[in-house]
Amino acid sequence: MKPNKQRLMYLVLTMVGLLLAACSTQGTNATTTLVPELQAGAVLAAQNWVAQQLNEAVEQVELISVEQTEWTDSCLGLGQLNESCAQVITPGWLAIFRVNDQEYEVRTNEDGSTVRSAEIVTQ
Repeated sequence: MKPNKQRLMYLVLTMVGLLLAACSTQGTNATTTLVPELQAGAVLAAQNWVAQQLNEAVEQVELISVEQTEWTDSCLGLGQLNESCAQVITPGWLAIFRVNDQEYEVRTNEDGSTVRSAEIVTQ
């Protein structure tokens, strides 16, 4: 192939590849746009839970970090001896909060309906 034809072929293949890549991510947009909403709901639930457990105003509970994760069971990896936890992968969030210069690791399921912490004993 001549150099100009090679460049043209390379350009066409690159454009086709980019077009295919753009089309393939279109199907995942619905999922990725839901993650911030799920994260916000779960973090807010966790923040309110921490405030309630520590008897603090929610404004005093500062979010330090949050990351999406998967827990090994329905108890978010924090089951007690007398508790039965379903052995299923549970998508959720790991959030770190600071209250009065003390940091707390808080775990939630995906929507924040389950919240747990090893450092905070529930009342």
